[in-house]
Amino acid sequence: MYGFMRLLSRWACTLSEPAAARWGKRLGKIFWRLMPARRRRLAVENLLLTDLCKDREEAETIARRSAQRFGPMAMEVLRFPLGKDGSLLARIDWHGAEILDEIAASGRGCVLAAGHTDNWEVLGAAVGSRWPDKVLAVGLHQENSGFDRFIREARRSMHQETIYSTEVRLMYRSLQQGKWLALLYDQNNAHGILAPLLNTQALTSTGPAFFSRQRDVEIVPVHIYTTGDRFRVQILPPRKTDRDLPRDEAIAVMTAELNDILSERIRERPEDWFWLHNRWKSTRRLYGDPRTLAPNAPLKEEHHVGTVD
Repeated sequence: MYGFMRLLSRWACTLSEPAAARWGKRLGKIFWRLMPARRRRLAVENLLLTDLCKDREEAETIARRSAQRFGPMAMEVLRFPLGKDGSLLARIDWHGAEILDEIAASGRGCVLAAGHTDNWEVLGAAVGSRWPDKVLAVGLHQENSGFDRFIREARRSMHQETIYSTEVRLMYRSLQQGKWLALLYDQNNAHGILAPLLNTQALTSTGPAFFSRQRDVEIVPVHIYTTGDRFRVQILPPRKTDRDLPRDEAIAVMTAELNDILSERIRERPEDWFWLHNRWKSTRRLYGDPRTLAPNAPLKEEHHVGTVD
């Protein structure tokens, strides 16, 4: 797989920008056509679960557009070697960059809180390129070792290192050393806590809130928007998890706040989010219907004893 991805990258780098854009759109359409029917249905059901669609037809349109974004995103990653000369940064319009400028100048560590919206790989590459050797992209180890190696190298070429979500001690040390942890906190997490999300309750990762409190560092929400052949990066004001509140309460308050920020971003352009993911899987299994749950809903009776996956 690694060799195949390298070959694809070399081919993509030979294309002109207009040709790469056309191929990105083609790949997106192919990706949607090859998508298993059950995964398409999941995306539609996810949309209908929220308050974003008036009917199934609209949900199907948004689901298709969401899936087709993967073509352009894949093409951008394949062409990362071309960005070493600053050509990617030349396509970025920054809003709020002074926030990270100040944090970088102070040498402080922070948590970059983002979601799987729009082209999140370009977001990491843009921040890594503007503030080199600061970003640690936290993620899961890919099942295919060749692809895992390729994506790590692609990110490294754009001045960001990849670390795995199991490397908690490394995250602690990195924050102390002034690094920026880039956490995508919007996926299903059976070990998370219930927090409001798009007119539902959803089990949500507490990572950003937890590290902010434990290391007394700021959380900086970041978004990216594709606008033609350019990108707009929005850096929101930093915030901290309240250390004066009891730990669990403070983490719950900040996690809910971050989900509110994410919900607002998704409502702006619903097709930008990753609807193909089974976001409410553990919420349904462990608690019940996400639309009717109270914020502090108890586990289902059958899950009071035993472990959760």
